[in-house]
Amino acid sequence: MSNESKQYSSRTEAEAALSQKRDLSGADLSGLDLSGMKLTAMNGAGMDLGGANLSGGVLAAANLEAINLSGAELDGAVIAAANLSDAVFRGANLRGAKVQMSNLENADFTGADLTDTLWMATNVSGADFSETKMAGARSSAVTWNSAKVAPLETPEALVTTPSWAPYLILGLIGLLIGLFFLRRRGKVTELPEEVLADVA
Repeated sequence: MSNESKQYSSRTEAEAALSQKRDLSGADLSGLDLSGMKLTAMNGAGMDLGGANLSGGVLAAANLEAINLSGAELDGAVIAAANLSDAVFRGANLRGAKVQMSNLENADFTGADLTDTLWMATNVSGADFSETKMAGARSSAVTWNSAKVAPLETPEALVTTPSWAPYLILGLIGLLIGLFFLRRRGKVTELPEEVLADVA
């Protein structure tokens, strides 16, 4: 039986199918309790996960194009390096979810709860964020104005540390340690005013 007409009635059945083959494209897993399940390294294009419980689950390194996640529970889930273009998240709960390095082009998030979500390096071009809840959401390297309908509450930008900062800190620590030992040996009687000014 092809996946396009296959309906899974239990989590156990779905896990068995996934372990046998990594292709569940078109399969119907709607309404199932799949909490904590890992949908990784697989082809799940067109799957129906409407109303399913995927709380704490992982959707990663997978082709999940045009899947239906309407009304699904995805709180605390991790979505990483996944293709979710044209996916439907209408009314889904993604509270506290992490979305990283994924393609969400033309996805539909209408009415979804995206509270406290984390977004990093993700394509949201053409996506619809109408009536979404975005309180506490944070993001980095996401072009929200490329969405078809951008969220009313733009996620707070993550504060990132410059790549050179660790080297500067290590350099200052090394300088201070060196000056400390030189001073103990009597070679430096007092710190130069320029150094003191920089440290202050």
